[in-house]
Amino acid sequence: MSDFLNTCSSFSTQPLCSDSESLALLQLKQSFEINVSDLHNPFAYPKVSSWNSGKMNECCSWDGVLCDRGTGHVIGLDLSSSYLYGSINSSSSLFHLVHLQELNLAHNNFKDSQIPPSIRYLSNLTHLNLSYSSFSGQVPPEILELPKLVFLDLSFNPLIKLQKPGLKSLVENLTNLKLLHLFEVNISSRVPHILANLSSLMYLGLANCGLYGEFPTEVFKLPKLQFLSVGYNQKLTGYLPEFNSSSPLRFLSLANSSFSGFIPTSLGHLSNLIYLSLGSNNFGGQIPFSLANLTQLSELDLSYNAFNPQTLSWVGKLPSEYFQIWNFMKVSNFDNLTYMNAFTLTKTPEVTGIRVNYSMEMTNKGIKTVYEKIQDFLIVVDLSNNRFEGEISEGIGNLKGLNLLNLSNNILPGRIPSSLGNLSELESLDLSKNQLSGEIPQQLLQLTFLGFFNVSNNNLTGPIPQGQQFSTFQNNSYLGNTRLCGSPLTKKCKISEIPTQPPLISKQGEDSKFPSKSDWVVIMMGYGSGLIIGFIIGHNLAIRELEQFAKKFGRWYR
Repeated sequence: MSDFLNTCSSFSTQPLCSDSESLALLQLKQSFEINVSDLHNPFAYPKVSSWNSGKMNECCSWDGVLCDRGTGHVIGLDLSSSYLYGSINSSSSLFHLVHLQELNLAHNNFKDSQIPPSIRYLSNLTHLNLSYSSFSGQVPPEILELPKLVFLDLSFNPLIKLQKPGLKSLVENLTNLKLLHLFEVNISSRVPHILANLSSLMYLGLANCGLYGEFPTEVFKLPKLQFLSVGYNQKLTGYLPEFNSSSPLRFLSLANSSFSGFIPTSLGHLSNLIYLSLGSNNFGGQIPFSLANLTQLSELDLSYNAFNPQTLSWVGKLPSEYFQIWNFMKVSNFDNLTYMNAFTLTKTPEVTGIRVNYSMEMTNKGIKTVYEKIQDFLIVVDLSNNRFEGEISEGIGNLKGLNLLNLSNNILPGRIPSSLGNLSELESLDLSKNQLSGEIPQQLLQLTFLGFFNVSNNNLTGPIPQGQQFSTFQNNSYLGNTRLCGSPLTKKCKISEIPTQPPLISKQGEDSKFPSKSDWVVIMMGYGSGLIIGFIIGHNLAIRELEQFAKKFGRWYR
């Protein structure tokens, strides 16, 4: 139970309910079935089961009910995640609770029923959360008669339409909104410029709403806006404006849309930013070095755009100073950095209540896998399927925390660094489809957790390491290297090729900083019509921040 509901528990006595409101609550309870199998939520439970007709004047102590301490009127009702199953019609006793200020019915199943026009009778509502509740049909115009609303969440009801009235009418009438969350609501309209008049707005979620046309740049500059997500609207165009250093923006997602133009240098002024997702748009030009000023950033996605590789001098060498901002993969202190991925993100996080669902597609152990939930401890570098050139530096052995390294399908020449044997946590190593030459370092035998290894389609020579985990790898790991020998291949090694005991790997640098510029010489050459580049960095911090952020808006927002 949230802090808002818990305010009652700090007093020794509860106010007495009116008989009419107690009866309305009991009738509301009787109008629903409790379908425990219908909701897969470990925090769900049937709150209304505690409501007892034998104690009607004690309804203020019933689970999910909040009363005004002075009058005893029911002013808050939180039935989120309560296994409610059934429809709400206009004659529902819910609308007899005319003193309600906060109503949360999220995460239930209302059988694709419509939001009743009788919602107009709850004219004192300031908070309304109907997310994830299987409503359908047009949002009734009567919702415009709730002028006190500061919090409106209709998200993740994909059968809901906001068309007559539309988004423009909603914004014109509900001028006090601080949070507007409409993810996956069918809006199918332009974004009205009047949205920029909501000077109190702190949270705007319009992802996957069928929006089109040019997004008004004034919205980016709203003085209190901290959360802005308008991604997954593929016909939504626009560009990024110049940003002021006073902007409070913490979360910005435009992913999978049609924004274009340059990334302004002033984006680096957003010192509060913890999440930035601009992937799968039409941005071009240079990625500004000012992004290195975003020291609070825990997630960054710039993938699948059209950045000009000829102008990316600071990115071309992957300078270590840039990554030191996020304590890049050092064995200690990567509080903000838990995950780095380039080029394979399939879905940006969606804020679902205060939950954040992180999903990505990654080739792990030879299998494309969609990770619906990224584990807190998964440390990944995936730079596959690009046209990277330049030898892999020995400095890569300093990335001690890595669980998975995928550099496949690039143009990387030179030898496999023996320092890879330092990556004691490594479980998956894919260097296939490059131009690597020389022998496979015997030091890799020290990778005792290695469960997947692929160096196929290179120019490698000499003996394959024998024993340890290498005894489990099959022919497919080595195909396309005609000069390799030893098990599991049928080609035998000459006596002169049989390796001696591998030398110990130097531990120097374990406590030093990430290697200098000269230690990392991968060159980005672009892919297709332009450079495809993205970094997804961390998610623990983002989850914590968004939880705190959401709690500010809905004191019992789940």
